Amino acid sequence: MPGVVLSFPAFSLRRIETPFERKPGYKNFVAIIDARDLPDLSKWREINVRDPKGRGRVPKAIRSSFNEKPDEFVFLNRGLVVAADKVELADSPHGKVLKLALKDPEIHGLLDGGHTYRIVREEAKALKADDPLRLIKLEVITGFDREGIGELVEARNTSNQVRDESLQNLNKKFDEIKEILRSRIYFDEISWSEYEELPDGQPKPIDVRDIISFLVTFDVTSFNSTTQPLIAYKDKRACLRHFSDHRSSLRKLFPILPDILLLWDTIHDNWQSWYNEGRADEDVAHGRFGKLSAITQGKEELFFKRTTSAYRMPEAYKYPLLSALRAAIEVKGKHARWLVDPFELLDTTGPQLTAIVGQTVRSTRSPNKVGKDLGTWSSCYLVVESALKGTVSAKQEEKIQQLERELEQLKRTRRSN
Repeated sequence: MPGVVLSFPAFSLRRIETPFERKPGYKNFVAIIDARDLPDLSKWREINVRDPKGRGRVPKAIRSSFNEKPDEFVFLNRGLVVAADKVELADSPHGKVLKLALKDPEIHGLLDGGHTYRIVREEAKALKADDPLRLIKLEVITGFDREGIGELVEARNTSNQVRDESLQNLNKKFDEIKEILRSRIYFDEISWSEYEELPDGQPKPIDVRDIISFLVTFDVTSFNSTTQPLIAYKDKRACLRHFSDHRSSLRKLFPILPDILLLWDTIHDNWQSWYNEGRADEDVAHGRFGKLSAITQGKEELFFKRTTSAYRMPEAYKYPLLSALRAAIEVKGKHARWLVDPFELLDTTGPQLTAIVGQTVRSTRSPNKVGKDLGTWSSCYLVVESALKGTVSAKQEEKIQQLERELEQLKRTRRSN
């Protein structure tokens, strides 16, 4: 394969000075580029030892942070590492241009970051023109020959550590949840620790950390209308710690966990119709669902509901709705129960809830800010709480009327006797 020089815009390029630049000649650079300008490296993947996957825990986490945290993505993601022959930053009439020279595919090309590369390329194409900027780190290493590149690749691809969920699973912390979900069709698709695979070798698509985060949103002991479980969206590790520290109160929620998981998928499946219904009487063509930040066309598997959605959306838009249903939980003794049918309640309040979240999306244009906005979560909770009071009052009124009818019938019976 002939060598190439890839030229693309860059914000900066910095050389990381080391004593090894003169001998043996190793040099290290870090560039910051717009994700939209990431060059096509598909023909320069030979030295990367990992086959990038579009599904599974790692791809999902990268995709989520890219779409929902545009201002933080460059810090949250390790970026890409490329081995090259030469790299330089040049000025052009349109700004700074990075020139990356690749000569030999056996020692040059994408060295690490294959998952990031694949997902960033896919998601960047779907960005709207006015979407916030997404930056990505590009580390460039030069000077390695065929003998040294193998060791470098191996070292860069063995940086994993044992995760919290693996330790909790090892210590049987999830055993009760497993028993609750064992009969569900999706049970074998749940990854209870890192690196669990399906029989075909694909990563298991359901992450136990997500399940725990959903459970945390219903912790009525720790949260109320003003103290919201923002950690469910912000920090999955914090959710695991919360699960460990509040196990006795969360255990009461285990029996309704299947409902909670199904509610999560129901929210995704109906978000668009609820949102458009809530804005049907408004002249807001630019406020329609498809115009919201980070909403993209593409299949999204809803594993708990066993359906496929035609669109993808940030988790930040769904968590406030799920958390709001905590208002419909009553805990008595060792068990929690629903005060009303949660699916009917969700269907009734869906247009109002999506309108609240949609307003925050339009004002911030940042899914990450939506997911961290206490006001949005609290407003959604109050909507459900208010609707719940109305539903309970209506049922009480119906019960009173029924008792009055029974009493009247009893009086008639006595008079006839």
